[in-house]
Amino acid sequence: MASGNVWRDNRPQRYRKRRPLPALILILILCVAATIVWLQVMDTDETTNAVYCDPPNVKASGTAKPSTPPTPSTPPATLGQALEPDSLDRTVPSPPGQVLVKVVNASGSRGAARIVTENLRQLGFAKVAEPANDPLYSDSMTCRAQIRFGPQGTSAARTLSLIEPCAQLVRDDRKDATVDIAIGGDFDSLHPNAQSRSVLERLTAWAAEHPETKGGLQANGPQPDVDAKLLTAARNVHC
Repeated sequence: MASGNVWRDNRPQRYRKRRPLPALILILILCVAATIVWLQVMDTDETTNAVYCDPPNVKASGTAKPSTPPTPSTPPATLGQALEPDSLDRTVPSPPGQVLVKVVNASGSRGAARIVTENLRQLGFAKVAEPANDPLYSDSMTCRAQIRFGPQGTSAARTLSLIEPCAQLVRDDRKDATVDIAIGGDFDSLHPNAQSRSVLERLTAWAAEHPETKGGLQANGPQPDVDAKLLTAARNVHC
């Protein structure tokens, strides 16, 4: 019984070329993403370096060398712990009229702390102490500024960081809510942007409707509600 004829196509098969376009697009997307991440890391490093302050003169005991010799009842001051620039981003700021702040001069420029003190008062900071020389730095501090505060002064420090976002944040062991602004050799003047001024105005308006209670914002009670985008914009500066 004869088998049926089977037709075979002996023509050479054509090579199907792969389209390189999808692969190129994927590579391009990955390159762009890597560049964005790298730029963000570089920007963070630049900001951290820009606000970094050299430590004060340190003795062998590890304590800062004060500008005046300490008395037996006044132990030498220590700097405290330097924090990251965004450490207070989740902290609710205090109204400027409730902030207990003192300006200390570590710039080497005579009268600089008094000028900043008056500028703070013009911005609505009503509880500004008289300025003084910095007890930690006997020479000029090689940076723009520091904001020094203790656990009770985080809200006040947050407010000050909105008008001086390039200051290094330093947390020490003080027991009260006072905050010190130390101005260094790179400081020129306070120049808060429009967003930070708007935040101060909103905080002041809120304080007028909510009289301060004993304990301030550290006590349980209503707290200012400021738009998060506005707070971010207030600190969005190039240091």
